[in-house]
Amino acid sequence: VANLADCLAWLQRCIERLEELCRAKRPRLAVGHRQCLVARIARLAGAKTQLERRFVHVGGENASEDNRSLVWREIDAAFESRVLTGAKNLSRLVRSQITGNKNKKFFCDRTKEKNEKNFNKNCVKLRFIDSYKFLSASLDKLASYLKKEKLKIVRSEFSTLSNEEFELLTRKGVFPYEYVDCVEKLDDTRLPPRESFYSSLTGDTVSESDYAHAANVWQRFSVRTLGEYSDLYLKTDILLLADIFENFREMIERGIHGGLSQCSDRYAQANNKYMRSYDPSKPSSYLMYYDVNNLYGWAMCQPLPYADFQWVEDAANFDVSAIASDSPTGYILKVDLEYPQHLHDRHMYRDKCKIMYTDTDSLIYHIECEDLYETMKRDIVRFDTSDYPANNAYGMPLANKKVPGLMKDENNGTIMTEFVELRVKMYALPVDGKDTKAKGVKSNVVARTITFVDYTRCLNEEIEMTRRQSCIRSKLHEVYTISESKIVLNPYDNKRYVVPDSTETLPWGHWRIPL
Repeated sequence: VANLADCLAWLQRCIERLEELCRAKRPRLAVGHRQCLVARIARLAGAKTQLERRFVHVGGENASEDNRSLVWREIDAAFESRVLTGAKNLSRLVRSQITGNKNKKFFCDRTKEKNEKNFNKNCVKLRFIDSYKFLSASLDKLASYLKKEKLKIVRSEFSTLSNEEFELLTRKGVFPYEYVDCVEKLDDTRLPPRESFYSSLTGDTVSESDYAHAANVWQRFSVRTLGEYSDLYLKTDILLLADIFENFREMIERGIHGGLSQCSDRYAQANNKYMRSYDPSKPSSYLMYYDVNNLYGWAMCQPLPYADFQWVEDAANFDVSAIASDSPTGYILKVDLEYPQHLHDRHMYRDKCKIMYTDTDSLIYHIECEDLYETMKRDIVRFDTSDYPANNAYGMPLANKKVPGLMKDENNGTIMTEFVELRVKMYALPVDGKDTKAKGVKSNVVARTITFVDYTRCLNEEIEMTRRQSCIRSKLHEVYTISESKIVLNPYDNKRYVVPDSTETLPWGHWRIPL
């Protein structure tokens, strides 16, 4: 869909069409599949809040192989006027494909217009997931964990109810599945007796308290037929599941953070015996640019959660320090942190090793030591040195080629003499007298018109620098060349606090930052 309003209007038309079909003729399949499906799509799309994703999770406790054909036959009926060009089924954590074509993806979208651009960007894809694979407990038990104020989706659909009536909908209801063996029984005007709730799967009927709850719902909501009770039962069942799964998803999502990219110190100069300009009267130091091999791949090779998710019963007495680092059971912790002032500086640097710059999987260090390469050789199991020259000056062995998670010297033994950084992605680091980088600026402009001296001037004098560059642009399929003036160097870094009259920066929240 193009925007949120279109999405809401489309979903409303689908719901109205399904309600019309259900009034005219009861579904020929399991009761309520159409209502169930549309409720899942509407709710899990977050249609009434914000259209954040270009896909929709179609979830349920049985969104797997046993029910997939039923669900897809109902999708076909529900969206008969739509372009149904594919589906992605993730239900084996996500089960196997729904159709015979293993690579086919279905998505529901408006009819493609002849001149419509970015058609694939304007679609809502359906991803089928089985919520039980993530939350392996009964809906009734999961609902009991959720505080009433967290049931936002249920409350939005039943906003006019009193607190007492709303309380009836905060738990899973019961339904006489085996009793309803023909469409005519949905016209019953009384709740079937408790014996009619018998299930051959459990070999028993519902408890007296569950039956009393069903009778209370029937009476408080003025239910007229078993069909109406079915609709209410299915609606609350699906909305409860939507609230539960959205809370679970949001909790996991809040724990996901992108890679840190920032400048901790804006200038440093190396001084060591491998440099032509080495000064023995000054401390020996090295500037090193390390990158972690295949950081994402390494992380995916570590122990990851896959089953048996459950809440810790006695969270108040949980001791995280008692959990071994290689424990077969992991924990997701939601905590409040206090960071005492006396630890702010202690955690910034060690005595002889300072982080200058970080960018997700790479770091630039300023390290004070006599011979860094000897230190690397002693701890070679932590480094990939396979790209060093075969006859390098340090006697560095070539080892651990492409091993995920190991640190690799990006300069492969060539000496970095200085480092200056203005802001994220805008830095210069002469390696054997050459190398500058400026994000967003054409490489030929950087190579021809920007020097290391420009970076140091920009830092010390706090000035912006501009350059002209030529670019190719296209508008309405007309290609043309333009010449534009672009800010190429900018000393203003807002990711950290820049200490006045210094190259040092502090993380926001540090106690030394004046209020």
